[in-house]
Amino acid sequence: MTGLATDARARRPGRICIVGWGALARHVSQLLSQHRDVAADVVGVVVRHVTVPRSDLPKGARVVAKPSELKDLAPDLVLEIAGRSAVAPWAVAAFSIPSDFALVSTAALMDQALRSEILQLAQAAGRQLLVIPGAIGGIDGLRAAAIAGVETVEHVIAKPPVAWRGTAADDFIDLDGCDERVVVFTGNAERAAELFPQNANVAATIRLAVGDVVQIRSTLIADPKLQRNEHYVRARGVFGSLEFKIDAVPVKDNPKSSLMTALSIVRTLENRFLPVAL
Repeated sequence: MTGLATDARARRPGRICIVGWGALARHVSQLLSQHRDVAADVVGVVVRHVTVPRSDLPKGARVVAKPSELKDLAPDLVLEIAGRSAVAPWAVAAFSIPSDFALVSTAALMDQALRSEILQLAQAAGRQLLVIPGAIGGIDGLRAAAIAGVETVEHVIAKPPVAWRGTAADDFIDLDGCDERVVVFTGNAERAAELFPQNANVAATIRLAVGDVVQIRSTLIADPKLQRNEHYVRARGVFGSLEFKIDAVPVKDNPKSSLMTALSIVRTLENRFLPVAL
């Protein structure tokens, strides 16, 4: 971290419950243990199989199985890193405590009924829904541009074929035999997030940043020449234009997720628990 923690250690550490314990969640936990500038402790971890022995949980963290168990933990923030299906039950549980709720699986918010319900619960509880930008940078600029008006956004995701395994791409592309650059999908951001929720959360994040009426064209690509996950964004509007590209290293043991996503989660926690938000 970078010296933002001027007086953080004088404050009570924040209490975090992580929903999910896959490769990305474990990496986030490691980052938090290495960089104690974020004055927060992982007090709970939600897992699918509570009877499975786990030696890699954060020290002192309690294993949680049901949303109803959150209340006893009294977390300040519930952090979802478990996939789209985990968003609704754990967001509802978080705001009922109440605590803040941060999510990585932004694609879940493309369901407008669910988004409306969650936002109403957050408002009623006086708490925040924190949308983690994830694998892409520049969302702060894109969000700022939307205040003046964004007219069009082009978003391209290119990943190695292995990153598309277990997705809708399996139905029409030989990912194991893929030897050239192939377009997996082209269309609007909502459809991209629906068909590829693990790979295209960024498309949903861009939609939330610029608003519902802006045209977003998403293109998803499998490229055997790539070793990293690429995101390219170009936006135009009243503000002018912006363009940026991210060439991100995948998380170890999870080629669908970028290391940038883990770092983005830690940055969100910095902004939540440190005296300075940047």
